[in-house]
Amino acid sequence: MADMSNEHILLIDDDLRLSAMVGDYLRSHGYEVSSAPSLATGRELLARQPFDALVLDLMLPDGDGLDLCKELRASPRHRHLPLLMLSARGEPTDRIVGLEVGADDYLPKPFEPRELLARIRALLRRLTLTADYWRVKQTGLVGTFGDDNAIALDLLRRLNGSTNPNVIREAPTADDIALFAGTSLAAAGRTGARRRR
Repeated sequence: MADMSNEHILLIDDDLRLSAMVGDYLRSHGYEVSSAPSLATGRELLARQPFDALVLDLMLPDGDGLDLCKELRASPRHRHLPLLMLSARGEPTDRIVGLEVGADDYLPKPFEPRELLARIRALLRRLTLTADYWRVKQTGLVGTFGDDNAIALDLLRRLNGSTNPNVIREAPTADDIALFAGTSLAAAGRTGARRRR
């Protein structure tokens, strides 16, 4: 059953059979997938278009996936790109090195496609939650509605008239918040003062 997620994943792996299988599996769950059989091709794709996640093989014919991982973590454009490293090297030391260099997750080969899918979903979910938190934090609304920052995020989207969750143009004023809550500014201030006590 497809998830209809629309996230675009880049898969860099020289095993064409494995890439085709993984690509088909991820597409069947609603992801758009681009594949690259080498670091050079992967770098070209990364330079041309944005991706929501990267699945990177450690050992490639034209270099080491660790080197690309280091480059991406040093790049302002790609430092936050969720990166899952795949490798036939499954020793604890190899996994630790991959994570220390900047991979967000590490999956040794062979692997179950469902586990790969679950790990990709977890990476993307974590990225979304982090982005939502920082959007709310930038406005000063963190904690305004208790621990539920989803309410503050919904408020920001509604005030900006956007259905796109990534579009929040400006921080709301106190008047905007009071209007959204269906109360006066004075009443909103009293509620906030009671919460802070």
